[in-house]
Amino acid sequence: MDRLVDVRGDGAAGEAAVEFVQRVGPRGVDGDGGEKFGMLAGEREVLIGYADCGTGGRLDALLAERPNLRRLPGDHCYEFFAGTELFTSLHDADPGTFYLTDFLAKHFDALVWQALGLDRHPELRDAYFGNYSRVVLFSQSIDPAVVDAGRAGAERLGLAFEHHHVGLDHFADAVTVHLRPRARPVGATARPTPLTPPPIERT
Repeated sequence: MDRLVDVRGDGAAGEAAVEFVQRVGPRGVDGDGGEKFGMLAGEREVLIGYADCGTGGRLDALLAERPNLRRLPGDHCYEFFAGTELFTSLHDADPGTFYLTDFLAKHFDALVWQALGLDRHPELRDAYFGNYSRVVLFSQSIDPAVVDAGRAGAERLGLAFEHHHVGLDHFADAVTVHLRPRARPVGATARPTPLTPPPIERT
């Protein structure tokens, strides 16, 4: 969130009203998620730090009962990072796309390969990904290591690789509450915002 404050430039006078509730998954929204949201009741505006994320509208129904709570727009993190226009364009052009963010690319082994059991049964790769044609990385940072990790993940899946640097602008627009920057240590400076994104990469 410090990085997002750097991008948006919100001042210290803003209301710090972002609550990243522990993700509980689609089947947990009515249980653990409902209890956590109930603890946030009040007049303070609170942004729940994820999109619909597979809840099938149940998250929206839960938030409708609590007018001070709102979520990030879109169906998932890929949409609010890339923006609806870019995501929809890529999805319509090729529905057989597997998407990565910085976090997923950096932790591809744990969150994709091992989570799907491919470390134990690599022969299942084509059963899982046989109908996919490409991996698209939506990078938020300009970090060559992230791009390398995304490309390596695509190679492991046997898919083409495409990289779109999306930065944090769309995410910043999606955060509809004011953020108060945390105090930085004496002498520390804000991380600079890159001005020129890299070109789209396809391999």
